[in-house]
Amino acid sequence: MIHNKNVVAVIPARSGSKGIPKKNLYKLDGISLLERAIRVCKKCPLIDRIMVSTDDEEMQRLAKQFDVSSKSLRPKELATDNASSIDVIKHCLDEMNLRTGYVILVQVSTPLRTSKDLKKFIEAFANNSQRAMSMVSVCEYTGEHPEKLQTIEGGWLKSYLNKNSHVPRQQLQKLYRLNGAFYITKVESIYKYNTFFSTATMPYVMPESRSLNLDTMENLRYLEYQLNNKLVVPEDLTRS
Repeated sequence: MIHNKNVVAVIPARSGSKGIPKKNLYKLDGISLLERAIRVCKKCPLIDRIMVSTDDEEMQRLAKQFDVSSKSLRPKELATDNASSIDVIKHCLDEMNLRTGYVILVQVSTPLRTSKDLKKFIEAFANNSQRAMSMVSVCEYTGEHPEKLQTIEGGWLKSYLNKNSHVPRQQLQKLYRLNGAFYITKVESIYKYNTFFSTATMPYVMPESRSLNLDTMENLRYLEYQLNNKLVVPEDLTRS
């Protein structure tokens, strides 16, 4: 709970993953990504209720084993590539008849985040909930800095952002990317603003080592390389 109000975790898990077929059922250290997300939430003492939203019968059966399934499969119109996470969350909140409290979006595709990450994330938001409307997890962006990017106009190179592209990277502003692990806001804000982002959205910075977001087969191969070479060790959730 946060300030005596319930915290609900929604885990979206649709079947139509194109980048990685059947991604949500991919097993990491013997546990599917969906089950891993469920166990991470169940292991966190600050989560009061969990709901898995899926259009897939196999994933629905898995959710039922943990008593976190929705009453029925997700409607087809909310399981397309164009369906928004906010609409899925609102559908879950409607099914639970919830209009107050807090809602966390926990995505399946960030498998290296831990239950400790989730607990600290909620605690950080609770400590700042009087001034922050929402909080989103991020990690430092280590790719090519946008101020270094170029475009071609009339056959000539030109700075994409009209910046001095020769500035040393160490002097450029530090950037962060969404890592997809956690999003939290008030339930009322979901219905009022239809987003987790507002003018008062705080960042929760996580290490890059636990921020891998599985979106493509290249991401998956990189994860497997890390696992095979023991560069990362996923949280042991087998006893939770």
